[in-house]
Amino acid sequence: MSANASAGWTPESYPGLDPVDAAKVASSAIAPLVAASAGLFSITEKNLDDGAAALRVGMTKQDASKPDKRHASWKQLKASLPAMAMPWFRMDEVAHAAAHDKIGAGVEPQPTFGQWRPQRPTAGFGKYMMVGGGDTVLGVHPSTPSSYFRDMTSIMICEGQLKALSALTAWLLDRGVSFKDLSEYDPSGSRTRLRDIMDTLTDKLLIISVVGVGNWHGKPEWESLSFKNKPVYVAFDGDVASNSNVWKQADRLQSFLESKKALRVAFLDPSLDDVDKAGVDDYFAGGKSWNDLIDTELAELPDAPDAGEEFLPGTLRVNETDCVVEEFHVDVDGATTIKKWVPKYPMSGRLVSIDTPKYAAWGDDELATGRLNEAYVDTSIKDEVVYEISWKNADGQKSTGSVTGPSDLLTEPPDRWHMRGGKVPVSVSRCPDWTAMDKKWQAAIKRHRSPDTINRYVWNHMGWVPTTSGRPVFIAGNDVLGAEGPLGAESDTVAGVTSAMIPGTSSFGLNLVPASNDEHYQQLVRAAIEEVISVYTGGVWGKQGVAALTIAAAIRPVVPIRPISSILLAGPPRGGKSWTAKAMMAFWQHEPGAFQSQLPGSASDTKYSMEDVVARTPIWVADDQAPSVDARKAEREEAGIGAIIRSIFNGTGTRRMFSDGTRRQLNQPRCVFVVTAENSLVSHSEMDRVVHINTGERNFLGGRDKTGELERLNMDTLAANHIVAACVQMLTVEASYDGWSGVIRAWKQRLKQCQNDAGRWMAGESDDKGKATRHSEIAADLMLGLEVLRDLAEQVEVSIETLDKIEELSGDLIDVVNSNFQAQTHSIPGRKLMESLQDGLSAGHFHILGAQGMPPMTEVPPTSDWAGMAVDTNSRLGWRMRSDDKTRWDPQGPTIGRLVWRNGEPHIFFNPQEAFNNAARFYRTNIPAGQKHHSSWSSCWSEGMCSTEWSRQKNIDGSERITARYNVRGNAINGVPVPLRVLLGGYGEEDGVADTDEAE
Repeated sequence: MSANASAGWTPESYPGLDPVDAAKVASSAIAPLVAASAGLFSITEKNLDDGAAALRVGMTKQDASKPDKRHASWKQLKASLPAMAMPWFRMDEVAHAAAHDKIGAGVEPQPTFGQWRPQRPTAGFGKYMMVGGGDTVLGVHPSTPSSYFRDMTSIMICEGQLKALSALTAWLLDRGVSFKDLSEYDPSGSRTRLRDIMDTLTDKLLIISVVGVGNWHGKPEWESLSFKNKPVYVAFDGDVASNSNVWKQADRLQSFLESKKALRVAFLDPSLDDVDKAGVDDYFAGGKSWNDLIDTELAELPDAPDAGEEFLPGTLRVNETDCVVEEFHVDVDGATTIKKWVPKYPMSGRLVSIDTPKYAAWGDDELATGRLNEAYVDTSIKDEVVYEISWKNADGQKSTGSVTGPSDLLTEPPDRWHMRGGKVPVSVSRCPDWTAMDKKWQAAIKRHRSPDTINRYVWNHMGWVPTTSGRPVFIAGNDVLGAEGPLGAESDTVAGVTSAMIPGTSSFGLNLVPASNDEHYQQLVRAAIEEVISVYTGGVWGKQGVAALTIAAAIRPVVPIRPISSILLAGPPRGGKSWTAKAMMAFWQHEPGAFQSQLPGSASDTKYSMEDVVARTPIWVADDQAPSVDARKAEREEAGIGAIIRSIFNGTGTRRMFSDGTRRQLNQPRCVFVVTAENSLVSHSEMDRVVHINTGERNFLGGRDKTGELERLNMDTLAANHIVAACVQMLTVEASYDGWSGVIRAWKQRLKQCQNDAGRWMAGESDDKGKATRHSEIAADLMLGLEVLRDLAEQVEVSIETLDKIEELSGDLIDVVNSNFQAQTHSIPGRKLMESLQDGLSAGHFHILGAQGMPPMTEVPPTSDWAGMAVDTNSRLGWRMRSDDKTRWDPQGPTIGRLVWRNGEPHIFFNPQEAFNNAARFYRTNIPAGQKHHSSWSSCWSEGMCSTEWSRQKNIDGSERITARYNVRGNAINGVPVPLRVLLGGYGEEDGVADTDEAE
């Protein structure tokens, strides 16, 4: 049925509307069901509060609970009653709500912007009124189903909401929806009824409304939509051939849509002979059908009409063609009036963008919901502006330069820009006329093409960032990647981490495979995965666990949960540590080989610079921590790296203040951190928070043919980078269906499952399940990188062989982390202290006393199996036999404890402070600066190295001390008791003395 069936709708067809409003809706050929579900209603004094709330009059984004009656828009609305409310529903928010409705969440979109139509528009009010201070939006009907945003067959852009509703009505009738179904007017449940009708249609036309022809610029809602290979119909009012402003906007919109890869842009001409400036609603109300409108498609835009505008003398305008700012002159020559534009300033320009710096930490509302909050701005950093300046050289060629600087450049005259931090290129400032540009010239270029000025958000970190559309995008280097591919210059999301801020970041990037269609894309991504997995797992490293770790760590930053993992590649020079780090970074290089000659960071960077970089990048390498002859320098470097490892695991940053006492922004670590070093870290606490890979092991790297194959892969191709980019795009597409919060929720569940898997495996391999927890958390964190890779591999249907290899990598990864954990259990503080005491006593740095100041083994019970070992034991406890008298012993160094006997077994009662201080003095590598004696001795007790023959002393509050008490010959000895077998045997060593079980 054609749209002229709308003649059957009269004002009585809309019983919920005031007769005047109903007459307008009927004359616009809008179906009653379409009008009711769109939320159109009449406002009078009786329902003014409800009307104001629906239109968001006097509401702010920070307080949307009730309208502010002091707001100018409230007063305008009240004074213009009665009126018809026309709430606008923002396109991306409707898409978000529709996606949730699809999965049964029952989410309904809420109005974002308000417009109303006074019944008496001549009484000092316009034909349509808008809420003051509110941003116009790209609107769609709130009943639009989810499939219309994902699988639309075509798109229409209408000028005005009533016109969009009229177009929707005509299209539904043309697609066979019955006149009877569309004639039902009952606001209750109408939105669901229309959504169900639309969902049954094969064709899916997405109708977008703009408030006016110039209100489509710079809208972030565009980023939630794909125009690729879709025809787009543009139905502005029928004056594109006569109105120069409409023509300019149509021309710019066409260029914009073509840049978004639209199949074609078709301008429709809804003009009628008897109607001045007819719109789509007038066209359908005049009895025309949907097919009639499509037949009005213009072959191309007509020639630009003469502006025909009236200007006052002295008016300035920008002439882009001649690169000048002109002034309007009116001269009178006798009876002749001559109007002309005269060049006044020999340079032109425009305000390109206003950039607001942003930073979003994990856990903030913005990253949790995916929706940018304009109120979250770091006020300590000023907005940046970008001016584009143009002029003609002496040879007549056009030249252009960009002036950037703080927002002060909006109010300061050009000759003071450099004094306000403006960066004026030499090419601009060397122009002889530059100093003649004044505030009038500045005002002219700010007015020029003002709708094209972009309000952008410049992100001071890479990784996931929220957007105004609620669909986050990922930044790496200069690339910003969303569901529909790289974001263009018109986007309001800008990469802000430059090489000027952090050297080396220009090598980061995200490159989608250059495919011609979806099937080709899937084919190329599949090939990239199979090639990378084949090469990386084909024997490049002697252990598959290293391959698994390399791949997992590289891809892990893609998952939208804060990483906690750090990796230490330690070994001798030319052992493969930096080479392995480069294999990780290949997944993030913006061009082949970008990270293969030089890694992004250095271990010699200051602690502050590393704190900054790990809060701004998805993955970072601190390369080449080498031994130094300068002990302080070496300690400083290691302390800095250790602090970063702790902050990444704990998710904490260092709080700092500005000199004026205001708080600096707290930067939260967000990256996977990789360190290459010749030696492992000294601190057990830090080693307990890293995956330590010993690159000095024999056959750490495979044969030259295998390593050469990986080098060629990463020097000549972007296969690894294509995988990361495809993973990012996969997650952004998932957000279109499940919402960003749904994506994060799903990945948190995946993390919990990985923790359970890793925890069961590692706890089963450990005698102490509690101590395996930290390492199982790291293993689970890294496993997420393999999980997202597996999802992508299944999506693009890789071979069963490749999928099996990816599955096996998770087990290999747990194995390598578990091996790291087992190694760490032998380097805990208590063990290191005991090793230091054993070595120091044998070396004669300090000694143990026996009874009455004698050598410790002077009074050995004759039945003890130690009786035949007295001479050797005395030597191992810090005593030396005199060369001139073989029966005399001399103690070496200070006393650190006493030997006592209990039940036929010798025990050492160590002076806890003295023993610890002397051990730390001689063995700094085992006991790093900052390690405290109390924690080391507590570790000895908890690890079963201390004697159970005595009970630990108690504090007043009942807590245990590190010492026990022993009374010998009337004297009380307080100390830490350690069986001699444990001390001399080396805790856990298989040398026939004492192992862990015996000590316990």
